Amino acid sequence: MAGRGRSAMGPSWAVMTGNPVWMLAPTTRMKPGSFVGRYRRPRRCLHAYTDPHTTESDCMTPAPIPANDAERLRALRELLILDTPPEERFDRLVEFAASEFDMPIVLISLIDSERQWFKARVGMAACETSRDISFCGHAILQHELFQVMDALADPRFADNPLVVGDPFIRFYIGAPLTLPGGATVGTLCLIDTKPREFDAMDRAILGTLRDLAIAELTGQAGAGASA
Repeated sequence: MAGRGRSAMGPSWAVMTGNPVWMLAPTTRMKPGSFVGRYRRPRRCLHAYTDPHTTESDCMTPAPIPANDAERLRALRELLILDTPPEERFDRLVEFAASEFDMPIVLISLIDSERQWFKARVGMAACETSRDISFCGHAILQHELFQVMDALADPRFADNPLVVGDPFIRFYIGAPLTLPGGATVGTLCLIDTKPREFDAMDRAILGTLRDLAIAELTGQAGAGASA
């Protein structure tokens, strides 16, 4: 698949544009192949160095924390899936999505308290990133698909380290993984390094794949056939 073989991102990182823009500090959860840290917001964002009229509202928006996050995290942990080894049932799903949509990066991302962890991935070497800078952290706030056509043109993400640095996200669409009890634990997301369109048929197919991912997460896959 396109995008395979990218190098893993390091445990701490500054994006340099003449001045440090973001610095990610390692946390106690760091593991090999992970990219986790709480960002330290600088006094001025990337746009401020090129546009003197920039205000704080023009800078990156950290992933918000939903009001029901404690209940959401409880539902996630009850799945007993965090930090489990790769599984073919999830790997097949992301590989199919990458081929179907011609996407270099596809992830099943689960949003933990401080990180997003990838249960399955295509085109991403890291197994997790910080929740603060995650696109999926925004996507879990709604039930419908969350789409960013061009991250560089979107003030919520234009200064994001995952946009200005590896993996250089430009297009993102995430299908929230909402469990039957109502908790949204993560997303099935598609990522490209260039802006692109996503039509109604594409959205319908992604919605169906999202439903399959939820069925796998909740152990409902194949239940109807075995009943």
